[in-house]
Amino acid sequence: TQTPTQHITSTIQARAVAGDINTNINVESPQLQSTPNAPKKKSKDAMFMGLGDVIFPGMLVLSAAQYLEGPDGFLVAMTTLLGGLVGYFALMTYVARGRAQAGLPLLNGGAILGYIIGGLLLIGPAIFQFGITL
Repeated sequence: TQTPTQHITSTIQARAVAGDINTNINVESPQLQSTPNAPKKKSKDAMFMGLGDVIFPGMLVLSAAQYLEGPDGFLVAMTTLLGGLVGYFALMTYVARGRAQAGLPLLNGGAILGYIIGGLLLIGPAIFQFGITL
Protein backbone atom coordinates (compact mmCIF):
# COMPACT_ATOMS: atom_id res chain seq x y z
CA THR A 1 0.00 0.00 0.00
CA GLN A 2 0.99 3.61 -0.46
CA THR A 3 1.42 6.18 2.28
CA PRO A 4 -0.84 9.23 2.03
CA THR A 5 2.08 11.35 0.83
CA GLN A 6 2.95 8.85 -1.91
CA HIS A 7 -0.70 8.69 -2.98
CA ILE A 8 -0.97 12.48 -3.21
CA THR A 9 2.31 12.70 -5.12
CA SER A 10 1.26 10.04 -7.64
CA THR A 11 -2.14 11.70 -8.10
CA ILE A 12 -0.52 15.08 -8.75
CA GLN A 13 1.98 13.53 -11.16
CA ALA A 14 -0.85 11.85 -13.07
CA ARG A 15 -2.78 15.13 -13.31
CA ALA A 16 0.36 16.97 -14.41
CA VAL A 17 0.96 14.42 -17.17
CA ALA A 18 -2.69 14.73 -18.25
CA GLY A 19 -2.24 18.51 -18.47
CA ASP A 20 -4.77 19.35 -15.75
CA ILE A 21 -2.26 21.24 -13.62
CA ASN A 22 1.02 23.03 -14.26
CA THR A 23 3.51 22.03 -11.55
CA ASN A 24 7.07 20.89 -11.10
CA ILE A 25 7.43 18.04 -8.63
CA ASN A 26 10.64 17.15 -6.83
CA VAL A 27 10.49 13.34 -6.63
CA GLU A 28 12.90 13.08 -3.67
CA SER A 29 10.81 15.51 -1.65
CA PRO A 30 7.07 15.43 -2.31
CA GLN A 31 6.70 19.22 -2.18
CA LEU A 32 5.03 21.17 -4.91
CA GLN A 33 7.14 23.84 -6.50
CA SER A 34 5.68 26.65 -8.50
CA THR A 35 6.80 27.14 -12.07
CA PRO A 36 9.41 29.93 -12.06
CA ASN A 37 8.10 31.55 -15.23
CA ALA A 38 4.45 31.60 -14.18
CA PRO A 39 3.21 35.22 -14.08
CA LYS A 40 1.87 36.41 -10.75
CA LYS A 41 -1.63 37.79 -10.89
CA LYS A 42 -2.47 40.86 -8.87
CA SER A 43 -5.68 40.73 -6.94
CA LYS A 44 -8.37 43.12 -8.04
CA ASP A 45 -9.59 44.59 -4.80
CA ALA A 46 -12.46 47.00 -4.55
CA MET A 47 -11.96 50.46 -3.12
CA PHE A 48 -14.84 52.32 -1.55
CA MET A 49 -15.11 55.69 0.13
CA GLY A 50 -18.05 56.06 2.44
CA LEU A 51 -20.16 59.15 2.80
CA GLY A 52 -18.57 59.85 6.19
CA ASP A 53 -15.15 59.98 4.54
CA VAL A 54 -16.33 63.09 2.71
CA ILE A 55 -18.71 64.59 5.28
CA PHE A 56 -16.48 64.70 8.37
CA PRO A 57 -13.56 66.64 6.81
CA GLY A 58 -16.10 68.78 4.95
CA MET A 59 -17.82 69.70 8.22
CA LEU A 60 -14.53 71.04 9.56
CA VAL A 61 -14.07 73.14 6.42
CA LEU A 62 -17.60 74.55 6.70
CA SER A 63 -17.22 75.18 10.44
CA ALA A 64 -14.03 77.14 9.85
CA ALA A 65 -15.71 79.21 7.14
CA GLN A 66 -18.84 79.83 9.25
CA TYR A 67 -17.45 80.53 12.71
CA LEU A 68 -14.09 82.20 12.11
CA GLU A 69 -14.79 85.86 11.45
CA GLY A 70 -13.19 88.09 8.89
CA PRO A 71 -11.45 87.26 5.65
CA ASP A 72 -9.00 85.03 7.50
CA GLY A 73 -11.82 82.61 8.30
CA PHE A 74 -12.27 81.80 4.63
CA LEU A 75 -8.52 81.35 4.18
CA VAL A 76 -8.35 79.01 7.18
CA ALA A 77 -11.22 77.04 5.66
CA MET A 78 -9.25 76.77 2.42
CA THR A 79 -6.12 75.54 4.26
CA THR A 80 -8.36 73.01 5.99
CA LEU A 81 -9.62 71.86 2.60
CA LEU A 82 -6.06 71.72 1.29
CA GLY A 83 -5.05 69.59 4.29
CA GLY A 84 -7.92 67.22 3.57
CA LEU A 85 -6.74 66.92 -0.04
CA VAL A 86 -3.20 66.16 1.15
CA GLY A 87 -4.68 63.42 3.35
CA TYR A 88 -6.61 62.11 0.34
CA PHE A 89 -3.46 61.93 -1.78
CA ALA A 90 -1.65 60.13 1.06
CA LEU A 91 -4.55 57.66 1.21
CA MET A 92 -4.46 57.09 -2.55
CA THR A 93 -0.70 56.48 -2.33
CA TYR A 94 -1.32 53.70 0.19
CA VAL A 95 -4.09 52.25 -1.96
CA ALA A 96 -2.00 52.37 -5.15
CA ARG A 97 0.73 50.39 -3.40
CA GLY A 98 -1.80 47.73 -2.44
CA ARG A 99 -1.76 48.40 1.29
CA ALA A 100 -5.11 48.32 3.02
CA GLN A 101 -5.82 51.53 4.86
CA ALA A 102 -8.83 53.11 6.52
CA GLY A 103 -9.61 56.42 4.87
CA LEU A 104 -11.03 58.53 7.65
CA PRO A 105 -7.88 58.86 9.81
CA LEU A 106 -5.84 60.21 6.92
CA LEU A 107 -8.59 62.46 5.60
CA ASN A 108 -9.49 63.88 9.01
CA GLY A 109 -5.85 64.08 10.05
CA GLY A 110 -5.03 66.12 6.96
CA ALA A 111 -8.00 68.42 7.49
CA ILE A 112 -7.15 68.97 11.17
CA LEU A 113 -3.51 69.68 10.37
CA GLY A 114 -4.59 72.08 7.62
CA TYR A 115 -6.85 73.86 10.12
CA ILE A 116 -4.12 74.10 12.76
CA ILE A 117 -1.38 75.24 10.37
CA GLY A 118 -3.61 77.72 8.52
CA GLY A 119 -5.06 79.05 11.77
CA LEU A 120 -1.67 79.56 13.37
CA LEU A 121 -0.27 81.28 10.28
CA LEU A 122 -3.27 83.52 9.58
CA ILE A 123 -4.88 84.14 12.98
CA GLY A 124 -2.18 83.19 15.47
CA PRO A 125 -2.62 81.53 18.85
CA ALA A 126 -6.10 83.03 19.11
CA ILE A 127 -7.25 80.15 16.88
CA PHE A 128 -7.28 78.00 20.04
CA GLN A 129 -9.40 80.40 22.13
CA PHE A 130 -12.85 78.95 21.76
CA GLY A 131 -14.68 81.19 24.22
CA ILE A 132 -15.97 78.26 26.26
CA THR A 133 -16.65 78.82 29.97
CA LEU A 134 -17.60 76.36 32.66
